[in-house]
Parts: sequence; structure tokens; C-alpha cells
Amino acid sequence: MSAPRVSIIVLCRDRWEDTRRCLEAVRLHTPAGLCEVLAYDNASPDGTAAGLRELARDWPALRTRANSRNVPFSEAVNQGMRDARGELFLWLNNDTVPGPGWLEGLLGALDSDPRIAGVGPTTDHMAPPAQIAGPCASRREPEAEDAVFLGGFCFLVRRTAVERVGNLDERFLWGWEDMDYCLRLVHAGFRLALARGVFVRHEGNRTIALMPAAERRRTDLWNRRLILEKWFHARSLRADILELFSRTGAPWDIYRPEVSVIVAGRAAPEHTERCLDSVRRCSAGAKYEALAADACLPGRESDVLRLIERFGPETRFFSCPGDASFARTVNRAMLQAQGDFFVILRNDALVAPGWLERLVQAARAHPAAGAVGTLTNSVTVPWQDRGAPAPASGPGPRPVPYLRAVCLLVARAAAEKVGPLDERFAWGLEDVDYCLRLRQAGFAVLLDEGVFVANAGNGRHGAAREEQLLREFRENSRLLFEKWAGHPLFLSEMSAAC
Repeated sequence: MSAPRVSIIVLCRDRWEDTRRCLEAVRLHTPAGLCEVLAYDNASPDGTAAGLRELARDWPALRTRANSRNVPFSEAVNQGMRDARGELFLWLNNDTVPGPGWLEGLLGALDSDPRIAGVGPTTDHMAPPAQIAGPCASRREPEAEDAVFLGGFCFLVRRTAVERVGNLDERFLWGWEDMDYCLRLVHAGFRLALARGVFVRHEGNRTIALMPAAERRRTDLWNRRLILEKWFHARSLRADILELFSRTGAPWDIYRPEVSVIVAGRAAPEHTERCLDSVRRCSAGAKYEALAADACLPGRESDVLRLIERFGPETRFFSCPGDASFARTVNRAMLQAQGDFFVILRNDALVAPGWLERLVQAARAHPAAGAVGTLTNSVTVPWQDRGAPAPASGPGPRPVPYLRAVCLLVARAAAEKVGPLDERFAWGLEDVDYCLRLRQAGFAVLLDEGVFVANAGNGRHGAAREEQLLREFRENSRLLFEKWAGHPLFLSEMSAAC
């Protein structure tokens, strides 16, 4: 028996009437011999499995399979593509209703250019903006319009493209896996096309709509966090993909943080949570992401999920060994950070409203600045230590020899020129060393006295003994003097402070 050209993969969960209507439309409007249909029941309690078996009795092209649990969309589609025999895969939601000429129209768009890996139709509901259109009669040779994101409710993709880029990312839970897959295809050099002359009615996202509200919110936050991690910033994408985004109206702006706030400190979950909470409350309107080392957290997946739900998808947690130094933790975060500016924030710091906007404003107003810091308390730096906040309308930034990194904004351009923090420093003076390196490279180090960030209590030390802290301080001081003794930048006031 020869293999069909197209394998249509339909995932079913409850709402048998939707599934029956979808499959009957496929059968009615698809030429015989062109496709096979693989329908997977996701442990539906409403008799869907029995209904599928009954349909398959007199429809040889229909193959059915019953899953023992409610498998997420990405996992079920991968299951279908493994079972499929066709040279093309078509993902089809069970709440869609194809019309006459739908498949021929999609195939016409796909065959118009061998570089096109995936094609989608227009529809009336639950799709990227470019795909939304009123009902129309499908045409065999519709216009193939460039796209960068097509909804997975009806998506035709070449087997050869899947073999090249791999299966869907099964970490996604009911959503965003289609955007991720489209980006992977385009990033690999393939084209995507919207078949403007093909219309497939879509009833809406029934599976997600039936979820309890709390589970739906949790799922959406998880998916948004994952898509942000993978495709958050222009640096992850080629210029032509960005240009496609702008032309197709995709919601690209939500993935571009201006600032990456890096929260680092020795394991102290209570400090980290308070710090992240202050960032969330006091950074309204700012385009930022927050990165915190998972070594600063309780460590259980349930705790991470709880924090994602609490702080939103803009907050990411990255892996870092529990014994990693402050410098190593910050360096690892910088490698993953997406912003034009990095803010190094100690996990025992508490920020105030307007803090981030003012720091960014200061950095943009002084392009020669490599770093901008704030007033704080409990540091042994006379020009930076302040027991109380300065007035919000205080004086503008002024040059200083160096700053402690209770809260320190660093321009990406400066960090790329100077390099990472020196990881030989063990919990101390790595910030002084970094400021000196910035100045040595020609950048200014500025203090903005109109911003105050509270140092809430040495969370970086945790339960370390005083003797260990003293040893670390002596070793860090020795290293700093070895690096900078005799250098013009190493002023006498620095020596006294160290």
C-alpha cells in the first residue's frame, strides 16, 4: 500500500460533537487517497474513543489511538508525526471545520516554493493577527504570503523540515509551542507562508478554556517564561526574522527587555524573594527581565513554579552551583541576559519606586558611562554610604573612583569590551576591581545620588562564620593590591577603604 502524501494529525479531548464535525468535514472536503487521518483521544470521559472507533469502521484512511492521559499538544503532535506515513504533516485541532478545497489550497501554497516549510490558512478565531480574516471560498492556488508565525490549529509542514529542526518542544504545556516551532523553522533558513485564499473555521481554544482558572494562569505563565527564555531578544534572531515580525504584525515588543536585573547572593531564599518582590513592585512600566540563581532558592520545582506565578514570566531562574562566588554567578547571568543594560543587584537589596527608570535615564544621558550606581547603606565607601534616601529630585550623576555593587548598572557595550568579573575574588571587592577595569578602558563610573537602594542585611553571607569572612576579605584585599598597586587609578582613598 503506497504512503499518502499528507498525514493529518488530530488531537481529541472531550467534546465529541466538535471532533465528529471536524472529521466529517475533513472526509467530505478532502480528495480520496490524498491523505491519512490519525486521531488521538486524550482519555476523554465523554465517549470520544468509542465515537472514533465507529467512524473508522467505514473510513479506511482514519487510524485511531487512545492515550491513557491528557497529553499536551506538543507531545501529542510529536506522537502523531512518529506514527505518520506521509511526506507532509498537517496538525489540525479538533475544533476546526475545513471547507471545500482547503487541503488543495494549502498544498498549492506549499508547492509554490521548495523553500517553504510550513503553511497555514486564514481563520476567524484564536490565531496570530495576520491569519484572522472573514470566511472565504478556498482557492487551489492561493497567494503565498510570507509569515514568521502561524497558529498550530491548522499547520501543514514538510517531513524533511521536521527531520532537520526536530520535533516540537514538549516543555510547552498547551500553548506557545507553535510560535516556538515557527521561529525554529525560520531560524533554520526555511520560509513560512500564509495561504491567504484558504479559510478554515476555528471554534476556539476549547481545551484551555475548560481548564480551571488557576491552572490556566499557571500554564500560561510557564509557557510565556519558556518562550521568553528562548526568543526574548533580537540577539537571538537574525535581522530578516525581525523584519518579518515587523511586517506581519507579530507581538515582538513584549520580548525585548531594555534591562536585565541580575539578582545574586549566597543561598538565602527569603532575601531573594523580598528583593524580587521589590523589583516587581517598583519597576512598573520598565521593560526589564529579572534573573536569579536557583542556588538562592529552595530548589524544588514546585517552589520555582510558585515564584514564576508570583513574579511573572519576566523573571527567570538560572542554574548555578550553590558554592559559586558572586562574580561567577553574575558572569553566568550575563551570558544569558538579553538587555542593553545589566543591573547587578545583591539579593539582600530592596529597591524603591522609579529606581530603574532613573538609572537607565542616567546611563542613556551619559553614553561614556560604563556603570551607574546608587546610594545605599552599610558599605564602607564614603561617597556611596547614606543612612537614608536622598530626595528623588537630587543632583544628577557624578564621577566617582569606584562603587560597591549593592546595585550597579553596567552598559552591555562596556561589559563586552571589559569582559566578565574576575572570578578569583571570593565574595568581595570584585565590584571595586570591575569599576577600575571600566575606568582603565576609558569608561566613566557614575554615582546617581537621586537613587537610594537599601541594603537589607548581608544576605550574601548566609550562615558563614565570621572567621571565614575575615579570611575572604584578606584574600580579596591581597588580590586587589596585587592587581592595582602602583597604578594611577589606585588612589590613596581606595587603599584606605580596602
